Amino acid sequence: MEVAEALSRLNTFAEVPLTALQASAPLWCEQRLEQGAALWQSGQGTYELGLLLSGRLSVVVAGTEVGRVDPGQLVGETSVFTARVPRTATILAARDSRVLLLSTGDLDQLRGRLPALYDALLDQALVQIVRRINATDLELARIAPGELPAPRRREEGIIQRLLKQLARDRPGTPPIITPILRSMEGIAGSSEAAVAQLSTHFEPKHVDGGEPIFLEGEHGSSVYLIAEGEVDVLRNMPGRSALGLVTLGAGSMFGTGCLITGGGRRGASCVAASPCWLYELTQDSYRHLKGDIGRLWREAMMGDLRSQIIQANALLLRYSKG
Repeated sequence: MEVAEALSRLNTFAEVPLTALQASAPLWCEQRLEQGAALWQSGQGTYELGLLLSGRLSVVVAGTEVGRVDPGQLVGETSVFTARVPRTATILAARDSRVLLLSTGDLDQLRGRLPALYDALLDQALVQIVRRINATDLELARIAPGELPAPRRREEGIIQRLLKQLARDRPGTPPIITPILRSMEGIAGSSEAAVAQLSTHFEPKHVDGGEPIFLEGEHGSSVYLIAEGEVDVLRNMPGRSALGLVTLGAGSMFGTGCLITGGGRRGASCVAASPCWLYELTQDSYRHLKGDIGRLWREAMMGDLRSQIIQANALLLRYSKG
């Protein structure tokens, strides 16, 4: 089967013109793997993006399977769209498999020459990594012990509400967002004009220490960027307890999953560990990020999600080994 025809049959490329798929065909290389063979080893350099045509692949970290790749899904996407650090997982063929490979150099060419195809790959990569993080968090909720009380919204009396409203009326001046954006992986090195344009889509928000920004199970679709302060990320466990996943500081983002998937129930709780200044990007604002600016922000989210999956895999290995 020709490469362009194989790509056209995948949902990932449903909105990509056939001419773009045909133009990219010479850039892809097919590799066949027998069951048990390795596509990549952990620690190897990041030189390719993979797309599984048939079979099944196993994602292995420190000897433990942490995920699987099915036909039509990407493999290796965690690294190729970001800093291209060495592979963090070994990829094995769970059964005889066929994989299309695209070099990182050719991927960079697609970004400039065939942006519709590049965007389709990037969007698929974002959705896949969100699903993998969610699956890992669900497994953590099954095996890990709850170490903290589950967060909740406190009922407040009239006096408490008045005091909080007064505090919100005088929170001070939010930090400037542009230096924070410039420091983010995927955005660093971008033009001043691009960063300034991106910054206009965010709205500042002050949150008191101890206040939940959102709780697990609540509906939401915004992503938040921490400008000042710290935020605890917690996963609910049985018995009204919670597992602390990570504490995020300035320059980190959270809520990415619901933004990428178009909204839904939050998969974890995020609580201000100290008074915080946040910048919120709503789903509506996200939809208005088109072209190069939208691509820039999605690449920044990919860098953040890479950090999340590494942290989630480390926790999973810790608790699965007792």
